Amino acid sequence: LFGFVTRAEKDFFIQLLKVNGIGPKSALTILSGAPLSQIQNWIDAGDAKALSNLPKIGKKTAEQIVLSLKGKLVKIEAAAGASRGKPQRSAPLRQVASALVNLGYKPQIVDSFIETLPENSSVEDGIRAGLQKLSGQI
Repeated sequence: LFGFVTRAEKDFFIQLLKVNGIGPKSALTILSGAPLSQIQNWIDAGDAKALSNLPKIGKKTAEQIVLSLKGKLVKIEAAAGASRGKPQRSAPLRQVASALVNLGYKPQIVDSFIETLPENSSVEDGIRAGLQKLSGQI
């Protein structure tokens, strides 16, 4: 079971799994080693050396990633953000939303609740307020 903060990360993870020699653990290591847009830029530029600086990614694996994905990547992060039209949320608010959805609340209801939270809310306070407000709306 794997979880991702954004749809773009999930899509990129799936693309990485299609590369020879990359399994789920390696794909997660790559995703956690640098920002998604930076990894995509390295692949598009054919910069296997930069990719090999990621934890547990050797020279040959980095070259295989570039060979398999160069020119095939769509700038997923930009496309995903633009297509949804939703404002970017802070990390704590994304975690609150993820927790509430994972608890069984409908994403549309969670989204409308998250919009009412202050941008500087903590994860704990957001989840607590969400559970109080959304109880009975599963």
